[in-house]
Amino acid sequence: MTSISLAMIVKNEEKNIGPCLWSVADLVDEIVIVDTGSTDDTLEAIEGFERGMDDAFHEELSVSPFRTTIEVHKIQWSDDFSMARNHALKQCTGEWIIQVDADELLDPSAIPIIKQAINDPDMVFLPLSLRYPDSDKLLCVPRLFRNIPGKIYYEYPYHEQVSKSVKRYIEANPGKKQRWLKKAVILHKAREAHRDKTAMALRIMGKHLQVMPQDSTDGFIARHFVGILLGQIAHVKNAEWLRYNCESVAYWLGKLGFKRHALRYYAMAHNHDVVLHGVPDDSDLKAFFEPTAHISE
Repeated sequence: MTSISLAMIVKNEEKNIGPCLWSVADLVDEIVIVDTGSTDDTLEAIEGFERGMDDAFHEELSVSPFRTTIEVHKIQWSDDFSMARNHALKQCTGEWIIQVDADELLDPSAIPIIKQAINDPDMVFLPLSLRYPDSDKLLCVPRLFRNIPGKIYYEYPYHEQVSKSVKRYIEANPGKKQRWLKKAVILHKAREAHRDKTAMALRIMGKHLQVMPQDSTDGFIARHFVGILLGQIAHVKNAEWLRYNCESVAYWLGKLGFKRHALRYYAMAHNHDVVLHGVPDDSDLKAFFEPTAHISE
């Protein structure tokens, strides 16, 4: 039987981690959790899940401990999601790896779909679907892939992705395949306020773009950086902060080739009346910079 490892990174997820782990318990053979500095009872909740699984197995079969193994590793957070996730990958021994975050649940109907799909020896990448509670839209997300150390791994410190390494691997190995398992759905819990997450995202991506400016030509991090700034501009009331955001957007739009838009945002940053009375609706521009708009299906 083809084996699957769950690879997770967590921090302060005591309320979410138990239900998440229970949702994948009938699918995975191994659970690898990397804790990046929890200060709540996340680790105790993981231990409680492990005891519950053992008890459930003994009551049902009365033989040996539950087959799933659980490992917890602690690392220091370094403003790099890929580093943390790749640390988890290095501990995984399964033939396939699935990523489900603590604030998500794997829909039970996804389990047989996944088990059947991973038996294809030529398959290496099986993106799943993600659905938010306030939407019926299914997003294609790169959450299930074959465990190929050194070949398939996460890149970028924020909005981390395995898609690029998968693409390189498939191009170098003709005959290897990928397929979106659209009916295999991960359910995301209710969206929370994003103020803290937004600040963290801007900090991490801004730092990355300073250290690795060549990524501005690749566009991935710069695109998401601009997307967040564009989203903030409509809500910023302070004229000075609005001017700063407009200047930042203008700079990166220019880097990404949107010169006409860049000039307009630069002009807005230095036009007091425009800044105070708001900015025009750039719906098409914002749509391009939405993080989910560029996930390959």
